[in-house]
Amino acid sequence: MLFCRSAVVEASCALSSTTCPPREARRVYPYHEVALNKTRTPKKLSAVKSFQAVGIIPPVYPFLACTPLDRGYSNLFFSECYNRQMTTIYIIGAIIILLILSLRVVKEYDRGVVFFLGKVTGVRGPGLIILIPILEQMTRTTLRTITMSIPSQKIITKDNVSIDIAAVAYYHITDPLKSVVAIEDVYSAVNQISQTTARNVVGQFMLDQLLSQTANINTQIKDVIDVHTEPWGAQVTAVEIKDITL
Repeated sequence: MLFCRSAVVEASCALSSTTCPPREARRVYPYHEVALNKTRTPKKLSAVKSFQAVGIIPPVYPFLACTPLDRGYSNLFFSECYNRQMTTIYIIGAIIILLILSLRVVKEYDRGVVFFLGKVTGVRGPGLIILIPILEQMTRTTLRTITMSIPSQKIITKDNVSIDIAAVAYYHITDPLKSVVAIEDVYSAVNQISQTTARNVVGQFMLDQLLSQTANINTQIKDVIDVHTEPWGAQVTAVEIKDITL
């Protein structure tokens, strides 16, 4: 005996060659209770399942599967079931992809500057960060001290002696927001200003002063660089002249 369950099935029975039993002889059962062959009778339903069968209680069974009973009525009904199944899969897949794209992990020594439609909304981190996909972007910046080599430069001292000086500078980011918004490339900017400052400061001393007052000269170079890097959210912690060549 074949059991019909809905108005859609009634219509499919009318359009197809399938013969359905009289309406008064038909009973409606949940998917897993329907007999899969004509000789087997459905199991006895509980009160809750009977209410679900007539539509009083919404069914809680999986909605992704097309049952054999669906496939047995008509190709049209099965096509609708298949389309519903694929649409649900696409929606779930899209949600998973968007969720993956919205998650960011910011390490303890990093910070993330977040932009919403091009406008800065703040600094986030460390830890797990959730962004709005497409609408929000994040730029990372590190808070660790960065070692920067100042390449060897030819400098003429105050007593007209030509020398080559190489130095090293140490700096770190104090304001992640300024380091991203106020300057395009903070590392390159600090490197260039350090070369220029070292050349200008060393040129004010004579050679014997340069050799005897190295610590004082290092401090002066650092202070001058700090004045330039403060608006960029960077602070120079030390500058050391490491090589002087005549």
